[in-house]
Amino acid sequence: MYNMRKDKQMQHENSAISLNIPGIMRRNFTLIELLVVIAIITILASMLLPALNSARERARSAKCLSQIKQNTFDIINYADDYSGYAPVCVKMGGLSYAWPRLLWKLGYSKPQMFVCPSAQGYNRGTELLGPKFNNDGNNWTAGCHYGMNRYFGTYGTGGNKYYYFPDDAATIIGNKIYPIKVTRRGSETIMLADSVVAHGATGIPDVEAYGVPFGTPALSRSKTVLDNCPYMIDSRHSGNANVSFVDGHAVSRQRAIFVYQVTDKLDRYFLPTFNQ
Repeated sequence: MYNMRKDKQMQHENSAISLNIPGIMRRNFTLIELLVVIAIITILASMLLPALNSARERARSAKCLSQIKQNTFDIINYADDYSGYAPVCVKMGGLSYAWPRLLWKLGYSKPQMFVCPSAQGYNRGTELLGPKFNNDGNNWTAGCHYGMNRYFGTYGTGGNKYYYFPDDAATIIGNKIYPIKVTRRGSETIMLADSVVAHGATGIPDVEAYGVPFGTPALSRSKTVLDNCPYMIDSRHSGNANVSFVDGHAVSRQRAIFVYQVTDKLDRYFLPTFNQ
């Protein structure tokens, strides 16, 4: 009889999990109860994770907006030192000296300022964050996540023909490079924005070349239709994009492509002398 009672007690203990905390009455939880608790925790976690991810993205977007503002101020400071012109691009010795690299070379900024916190997985983005960011000048072209208004940064005829220092102002203006000071509407003319190389007719980031999106240091002009505009504003912050303007202010805009690059009038937010 004693053995039978002992066997029943052991079976009962094996079918439950004991909670034995000093000073607290012993309480046994059954396996079913434990599974219910685990299920509740899982449901709560699934509800909280999207909120946590959203909070992280808001923090990344805020940091990105701060970087765009600082880059804009650095460009303005550069222009103050170089006859009113922004740091434009050049192709020298097989390497692309994009405007961010020029700012870094001249001491106005540092590589980390050109990598968006939400786009570190883009092509070559992490290379600008590492110790070998300067091994290849082309890293600055494919790794920069902020595009400059093409009227300040390149003359937009295609290929790799860019200007370096604005030594010959007549030639530069003749090729549609404008000094910042001629801007008529500083609060409406774009300076920088989150950027990506995209399919020109859709605005969808091009991932075929590298398997991931890749940034661009230049932005295509605004047009009345989404056609042949491969250097696009990238709405990578939960559908928003960060954009700065010549007067130094910056905003976060939903569906920014269709606000600034597909407009009712050609060059509306890009041409410095636009006045319609």
